[in-house]
Amino acid sequence: MLIAWLPYLSVSLLGQSLVIGKVRDGFLKIPLPEARVSLLLAKDSSVVVDSVPIQKIRRNDGTLSSAQFMLNMKKETCKYLLRATLEGYEDAWMPLNIDGGNEGAWMLDEALELRKIKENKLSTAVVTATRVKMYYKGDTLVYNADAFKLPDGSMLDELIRQMPGVTMNEEGEIFVNGRKVDELLLGSRSFMNGNKKVLLQNLPYFTVKDIKIYDKRSDLSEAFGRDVDARKYVMDVNLKKEYSRGYIANMEAAGGTSHRWLGRGFLLGFTDRWRYSIMGNMNNVNETLGAEGCQVLKRLDNQDWSSLCQKKKKAFVYHFSLSNALQREVLRQI
Repeated sequence: MLIAWLPYLSVSLLGQSLVIGKVRDGFLKIPLPEARVSLLLAKDSSVVVDSVPIQKIRRNDGTLSSAQFMLNMKKETCKYLLRATLEGYEDAWMPLNIDGGNEGAWMLDEALELRKIKENKLSTAVVTATRVKMYYKGDTLVYNADAFKLPDGSMLDELIRQMPGVTMNEEGEIFVNGRKVDELLLGSRSFMNGNKKVLLQNLPYFTVKDIKIYDKRSDLSEAFGRDVDARKYVMDVNLKKEYSRGYIANMEAAGGTSHRWLGRGFLLGFTDRWRYSIMGNMNNVNETLGAEGCQVLKRLDNQDWSSLCQKKKKAFVYHFSLSNALQREVLRQI
């Protein structure tokens, strides 16, 4: 009989002798003649014998007694691995040491025992993936707008306030990690002559795909192909594909006590080649909303429209030229 020692089993052989082993169920201890036994070298797990024949050994009454395999081994000292596999069971392994100095045919003291794979049936689970809110693409910091959940009706300013590392004051000045943003762009192009408030307060947040923060070259530097003047630190708002062509409209009406009321509207139309914006504001709550405030409007008929805006609460309309420059004229009086 073999002498067993941990962690290996030693087997003595004589010339071309047999090593006999058994394979069975590790829990029920019943024979498993359908199993597949292989012999591998321990040093590199290369296969020496891919499939060892398994013989059914029966009792006198015909019942199955054991499932045995036989290996015809060379008389040389070597370390092997025995592996048994069977569908529905975990693989079973056993180290096997062969001593070429000993002689004889031996049966392994321990059987290769396979254990069934445990099936864990889980109840239905709902897995919610978390979107990445921000990441770097080269030197550009990118915020993924879809990763932020805001109430219906929220505008771009509410989205920006939710972005990590970004702060914004009451004047609409934006700071990213403490550095002031010089210009707010829409689709990599200037909007409303650099005025931020109009875009912040009128662009619905759900139309935004992502917001990029980077140092932008000036048009002159782009023409020369090198930096000839300082770069601007910009926040570039990019729209989703379905909103990148067409129109975006935003209208608001409100009423309150003491006969207070407010009405305003915003319309933005654009394609790849042009865009325009129309906005109006009418109220008696001392709110002004314009490209740069009422004070930038021209005098008309020798009247100070800055003063009229404050006292009579008129509404003004603005438009853009094809060069995207703001036309500072009063188009109509509401």
